[in-house]
Amino acid sequence: MKFVLDENVSPELAVVLRSLGEDVDHLTDHWKAGTRDTVWLPLVGKKGWIVLSFDHELMRNKPELKLFRRHHVGGFQIVGKAAKGFEIARQLLYSWGLIKELAEKEQPPFYFRLPEAPVLGDSFRRKVVNLLDLEVA
Repeated sequence: MKFVLDENVSPELAVVLRSLGEDVDHLTDHWKAGTRDTVWLPLVGKKGWIVLSFDHELMRNKPELKLFRRHHVGGFQIVGKAAKGFEIARQLLYSWGLIKELAEKEQPPFYFRLPEAPVLGDSFRRKVVNLLDLEVA
């Protein structure tokens, strides 16, 4: 199953995911930067690719909603408040298992909003152990 990252996600993430054995391209691997969603969404649907996007406005745009439905596009919205760079990567990697599970199980059209990755707070930090501090038997 092929995934395609929307332009609002770094193309470097596609490189990283491919290096981990995942079938992921970036939108700009196939279309020029700035290509309208109305051009590439029908082709993505026809090929059966799954869209990964950080676009929070995508589903408020009625013409694009119609394109998702008409062309049987599957997709996932990466969430996070004003996330940039590493934060988008963290959100995507946190949800990767769920993305693959739903993409295999669900029949397009769909556009799932992914759960936000938890912030690693003090409770997590207390569980981090410096192994060099442990006594060696």
